[in-house]
Amino acid sequence: MSRRAGPPPLGDPRASVGVPRWILVPAALGVAFVLLPLLAVLLRTPWGRFGELITSEASQEALWLSLRTGRGFARALLYPIALYFVIFSRRAHKASQEYLTRALGRRANWIDIFRHYLTFS
Repeated sequence: MSRRAGPPPLGDPRASVGVPRWILVPAALGVAFVLLPLLAVLLRTPWGRFGELITSEASQEALWLSLRTGRGFARALLYPIALYFVIFSRRAHKASQEYLTRALGRRANWIDIFRHYLTFS
């Protein structure tokens, strides 16, 4: 009787493939990418004043504004904020212009820089 070619039966120890070892490095980087900022926030939060901070008038107003207006309004607020930084933040403006000039292969104009600010806001 000849055996049929194909994958081994489910109970066979040869059937377990496992996870390729190379995938562990990007997986570990992904976990670090998520957990390290959370850890930084946890370590830098003044826990002794936490209750006072989240019940402050400014926090309550920010919560009310976010719940009542939504994402669209918040997104609309980013445009004048980004424009402010394009106009008044000289060091960041220069760094963005130098980066975009290299990336685009041409001299970056203020609209390119404005879009660059919006991308990271």
